[in-house]
Amino acid sequence: MLLFVLFSEDTKQALRHNEGYLISQTCIDKSMINAENISYMSFDDTSFNGVIPSSEYQMHRMLYQNKNEVNSIIHAHPPFATSFALSNQSIDSRISSEMIRNLGDIAIAEYEKPGSIELAEKVREAAKNSNAILMKNHGVVVLAESIQKAYYMIELLEQLAHMTYIIKSIGKSKVLTESQINLLIGV
Repeated sequence: MLLFVLFSEDTKQALRHNEGYLISQTCIDKSMINAENISYMSFDDTSFNGVIPSSEYQMHRMLYQNKNEVNSIIHAHPPFATSFALSNQSIDSRISSEMIRNLGDIAIAEYEKPGSIELAEKVREAAKNSNAILMKNHGVVVLAESIQKAYYMIELLEQLAHMTYIIKSIGKSKVLTESQINLLIGV
């Protein structure tokens, strides 16, 4: 049995499955998602079930091929996190122990046309050292070992962006030190 989590209408989700991956259909309200509008794609870009995938399928494929531990990817446009991506500003997860432990460092991928192979390559490069990525002038991507963890990461990323916005309006944030971070992750 496959697990499908409902997201807002602009969320692209993907899940590694057998010899390929499941990805939401192109141009569909994700709150209406069901088994008939999920594309089952091979890693050579063939649809096993004939459902046309999201235009971002190349990005999902590249990420799965380059990160074997990743079983779920969510690409979304949550308002606060996307606002940072749109304004070309970074978000520092080191302001909170929960954020650094669950998100790690948040990477930034340079802008390329949505759905393009160039964007897929930029995101793949950004994902080499991160599982949470802001795509300049576009949105966000998170990568995780499960759909539940990916959804949690999207929520945390949006909370972090919201907190960062508030902190910027009331003062300067203080990030955790390297030794504090090492204690958190057990180094």
